[in-house]
Amino acid sequence: MKNGLVNFLKKLINESVSVETKDNLTIKGIIIKVDKFSNLYLKDVKIGDSNLEKLNIKGSNIRYIKFREIQKE
Repeated sequence: MKNGLVNFLKKLINESVSVETKDNLTIKGIIIKVDKFSNLYLKDVKIGDSNLEKLNIKGSNIRYIKFREIQKE
């Protein structure tokens, strides 16, 4: 099951997403990498009023991810 999730998340590379963490933090950014542990690597990150060039989010800390619908190729 987890492998299927990782494969799905990899389809979101270069997509803008909003991630809510288990500690209720909302992080917006563009996915640049997903590893086998569902860790997300983001660029152009916005957390509240703060902006960061890059940020890594541990997969086990993610509550959910919002993204726009992906069109089938």
